[in-house]
Amino acid sequence: MPEIKFLTHSQIDQTLWDACVHDAPNNLVYAYSWYLNALCGNQWNAVVIGNYEAVFPLPYRKKWGISYVYQPFFCQQLGLFGLNNGVHIHEVLNAIPAVYRRVHLQLNPANLPEKNIQLKTNYLLDLNQPYDALKKAYNKDAKQNIKKYAQLPIVFSKTANPELVIELHNNVWGEKDAKLNPADYGRFLAVCKSASEKGCFFTVEAHLHGELLGAGIFIQSAHRLHYLVSGPTAKGREISIMHGIIDYIIQTFAEQKLILDFEGSEIPEVAKFYKKWGAQAEKYGVFLWNRLLNNRL
Repeated sequence: MPEIKFLTHSQIDQTLWDACVHDAPNNLVYAYSWYLNALCGNQWNAVVIGNYEAVFPLPYRKKWGISYVYQPFFCQQLGLFGLNNGVHIHEVLNAIPAVYRRVHLQLNPANLPEKNIQLKTNYLLDLNQPYDALKKAYNKDAKQNIKKYAQLPIVFSKTANPELVIELHNNVWGEKDAKLNPADYGRFLAVCKSASEKGCFFTVEAHLHGELLGAGIFIQSAHRLHYLVSGPTAKGREISIMHGIIDYIIQTFAEQKLILDFEGSEIPEVAKFYKKWGAQAEKYGVFLWNRLLNNRL
């Protein structure tokens, strides 16, 4: 059985780490070292299996003198990535040092523990189909909106303007995402800049007669196109412009070996929007562990 070891951030070989994440069957962009470095300000350690055969990132903070592992904003899922070679997820979790008194992580579906887990829903759309086949799976409301856009000279374009999208998102969803603060958005902006340097980041903007209607942020990983943040303007919201942006993405990436990852949402109207496109539900886990009460799983 491969060795299971805890490593601090300075001990992690980030080249080997990223190679493991890239080759992992359950690859997700959130697990790359550059994503974690930007989002957590280098405040993350890890449990590593063998010679980076599998990796488990541990973002951490300290409050009132107590260290804890937490799930960062703009990072839907973490957990174990790679080939675990028979290592049980409970063995990995038990390798987290006792100094972390609380653990709150959202774990990818590939390796979920039996204990201390609650399920949430994500929505995924397989883009490796012809556009016409994908369009047939749209629900009635989505199809009606697409017909409406065909009659308007709306221009959709790929750009690189994360500040614009973050501002739109905050204007529309700021009250519902009340836990987010300027520092959180600042860290996500650092992620966007790192992703841009890696060549896997872009934004999509929609304009009508030169007026901005809405925009979205997308980051591509080995197998997925992650739809991370978006927002319409007031006029764009009136005509449901986000339908047009999603349809533009589906047209652009149709017949590619990619999954459009909408990310889940606990906001009912957002979750309803994701279902419109024929996206399939997938469960992932929220892991909550108070080690003051139970130090072993």
